[in-house]
Amino acid sequence: MEESVTAAVALAVAGRGAHWHHGVATDPVRLHAWIASPDGNPVEEPPSTGAYTTTHTVCRPRRTP
Repeated sequence: MEESVTAAVALAVAGRGAHWHHGVATDPVRLHAWIASPDGNPVEEPPSTGAYTTTHTVCRPRRTP
């Protein structure tokens, strides 16, 4: 969680933003947070991240002209 918070804040400060996902996996129950590319693929995450079901996503705000 701490690493994904740091990445999300650093990207926001740089004006880049990102999709920040929170998810849960079962058997055993575990929680995880990760950054995803605009197409939804986890960035720098192991393949096991696919075992998590996204429960909440914070998306980069859209800029209006």
